[in-house]
Amino acid sequence: MKKRPPDLAVWLLLLVAAGSSPAQELSPPGIEFALPSRSSGTLAFFADICQFEGRAGTTALEIAYAVDLAQFSPHLSPRQPLVLALDLVLRSAQGEVLVTAQEKKSIALARQPEGGAFSFLDLKRYEVAPGPLTLQMALRDSASGREGSLRREFVVRDLGRGFSLSDLMLSAQLQKAQGKSVFEKGGLIVVPLPSRSFSPADSLSQLFVYFEINHLRYAPAETSFYSIQYAVDDAQGRRVFTNTRAHLPKAGANSSRIEKIPVAGLPPGRYRLSLQVTDLATQQACRAAVDFACTPGLEREAMVLTMTPEEVQKYFDQIKYVASEREREIYWQLSNEGKQNFLLEFWKAKDPTPGTPENEFMQEHFRRLAYCQAKFSGGLNSDMARIYIKYGSPMEVSREAFDAKINRPVEIWTYALDGRREFVFVDRTGDGHYVLVHSNHPGEYSNPNWMNDYAN
Repeated sequence: MKKRPPDLAVWLLLLVAAGSSPAQELSPPGIEFALPSRSSGTLAFFADICQFEGRAGTTALEIAYAVDLAQFSPHLSPRQPLVLALDLVLRSAQGEVLVTAQEKKSIALARQPEGGAFSFLDLKRYEVAPGPLTLQMALRDSASGREGSLRREFVVRDLGRGFSLSDLMLSAQLQKAQGKSVFEKGGLIVVPLPSRSFSPADSLSQLFVYFEINHLRYAPAETSFYSIQYAVDDAQGRRVFTNTRAHLPKAGANSSRIEKIPVAGLPPGRYRLSLQVTDLATQQACRAAVDFACTPGLEREAMVLTMTPEEVQKYFDQIKYVASEREREIYWQLSNEGKQNFLLEFWKAKDPTPGTPENEFMQEHFRRLAYCQAKFSGGLNSDMARIYIKYGSPMEVSREAFDAKINRPVEIWTYALDGRREFVFVDRTGDGHYVLVHSNHPGEYSNPNWMNDYAN
């Protein structure tokens, strides 16, 4: 089998991260799958929002977020726990800050036995008035400086007026509550799944869905019922599962339930769980839906990028002129799996149009890389490559060679960068390898008397 070029491998990885997987392409026209928000930046995390009825006419927002700890270096000492700083803000449509939270979480970097989950999960709950809101959320690793952030606009529903149904919260794990927990619901620990994504490698035979039913018509002296119908459809609209609870007795005006959704054997793709509750006393019905994904799993994703020492160096060379000094340091601290995740998040953060399949920045960057490899002596390690990759094609190029004043070939590149900026390159050894000897661009090497160094 022909080996996939590393450049293409990075591009394919980016397409998966941007949501342009084959599963999405199968989505029929008019149906848009909505999966949770994923952060941009060098620290990856997922965040999901579920809405439930709150107190005194408010709506309770449960914001669950999860951090895959495998993206951090395995060489960090377990005696020095990872410290994540959370910064969360909820704003109204008028820009008013309704909620602000800043806190630090100390996490022990120790894998659970027998291949258990290596992730951190937390949930924040706030009660707010119905209406449009904006969530801004950032996480920062205080040790390395890696940071991820996300922004999401949404509408808070009014669940307090009449018969209503909360959002559907997906969970991969249930257990009996042994004490106080932010995940406790009715005596059970309902562990949310903020990514709403699982893989066959997770060995899940079923997901759980938790939801709350509000304001059924209820009279203690009467016996009345409600029904639940739910179904799972794939991206092509084909029904893969359905179930009905025909006559469930009411225990009160409000009720909470957990249903089991079989997922064993589902092929990779995107799915929609649709659920309807009908109050049989009034024949009123309310509906809710949630989208989730079955992914190929880490084993298959790990094959997207091959990680030989030569290719690890090549990936670094591809980013070194557009990455910050701290990002370059972080790259070399990570495991091979961490490097792959780092590259995915790095390119995703550079995408100027994250809502589209294309990453225009990455396309232009790889064009510049290819040009530099073919054009300049020294390839990507040359001064000319560094300048070309950072600033693009020069507005003007002038060449001088072996005149009476200078006994070396010279190229002067001119850019319109906050004024007229020049970069002077000299072929010191006569082999076509040009070195930057002067520039009037701030932050670049400056030597206004460079001609004296090469005068006859």
